[in-house]
Amino acid sequence: EIWWRSPRLRPSSRAMDSDDVSPVDLDAIVASYAPNAAIARLLFVADRAKARDAPDEHLPPPDPAPDAALELDALRHAHDLLRASENTSLYVAVCERIGGRLGDAYSPDKDWVDAVDARAAKRLEMLESELAGYKTNAIKESIRMGHVDLGDFHRARGDAANAFKSYARTRDYCATNRHVVSTCLNVVRVGVESGNFAHVQTYCAKAASAAGQTGATTTTTTTTTTT
Repeated sequence: EIWWRSPRLRPSSRAMDSDDVSPVDLDAIVASYAPNAAIARLLFVADRAKARDAPDEHLPPPDPAPDAALELDALRHAHDLLRASENTSLYVAVCERIGGRLGDAYSPDKDWVDAVDARAAKRLEMLESELAGYKTNAIKESIRMGHVDLGDFHRARGDAANAFKSYARTRDYCATNRHVVSTCLNVVRVGVESGNFAHVQTYCAKAASAAGQTGATTTTTTTTTTT
């Protein structure tokens, strides 16, 4: 069954009717969410607003009606957030989607992209060098934080696959249940942003288990101290 034909998954026409709901408040989206989450929501709005020139049984029909102005406004907000980020690949993709419809200010800035990429390459080299030093000295907590720093770097660059690998590697260097919870939450964030919900489900369960053990340990310690 094609996904949008399922009554459980396809939004109802009435729920999306412009006469029934207020216009999408893009400024509120930007103000209410962290940049990565806001960008994802803005691109979702742009996708829903985009006109579909030809019917495709693998895509939902244009319901509500296409809204080119809303699509461009959502892309403009996404562009502005990306320009303040290090995710140059998504920035270029959004500029290409805008396609010059918002003027030269929203065309790809090659000089900016090259500068950000060069700076990122130097930072990646530094982070990898620091991690290698931590491993040589066998400093467990430093190794864990080195992998976290690499995960943060790749996530900021929009590289979900390498961010996941870096965050997942911290599991071998966790000294406490709190560290395990932190590892799981990092993986969950990447999973949500990349749409890998299998990882989200798995690591949410691991986080809940570790958090439960942490709570039990705290309770036992408190009871012992009181006694």
